[in-house]
Amino acid sequence: MTEVFIDHNIDKWQRAIERLPEDVLMRAMKQTAQTTKRDLLRRFRRTVSTWRHKPRFEIEEEITPTGVSVLAGTDDKVYRYVDQGTRPHTIEPRGPGYPLRFQSGYAAKTQPGVLGSGQGGPSGPYVHAWRVQHPGTQARRFTELILTEMVPITKALLVKLIHKQLIKHARWAARR
Repeated sequence: MTEVFIDHNIDKWQRAIERLPEDVLMRAMKQTAQTTKRDLLRRFRRTVSTWRHKPRFEIEEEITPTGVSVLAGTDDKVYRYVDQGTRPHTIEPRGPGYPLRFQSGYAAKTQPGVLGSGQGGPSGPYVHAWRVQHPGTQARRFTELILTEMVPITKALLVKLIHKQLIKHARWAARR
């Protein structure tokens, strides 16, 4: 599976939030998980926005008393080939009696180091061949880019939401 795993453990903040009721803390962690899931899905979908083949992305979350974990990814082979790249390889017809048929030109819809998808695809006249040596595909590293972007965003969001819940709880406690 091609996947991104974001895990934030709040043990190190335990002293600061000891007096916070568990339901208040859980609310902050649930909000963090929901926002992270939405943002991860948005980033993954952006990588295939111009593809005809649309991989299915799955997202799972786990919220415990000590942290938030979100796992997102896909089992799609094509996405994995683009994300992780391929080595040079030979392509031959699947069945006997018919040569490969493809257009002679091709412009990639994605680029290494860019989190997105643009115009591209096959072009030029059709050609036939019994065997083709594919040069391989340079890895786009989408999952690494998504992880690099999302970890600090998710951490900051969790801190912000816990802080917001602490303030709400303090105001509520002061009124009692």
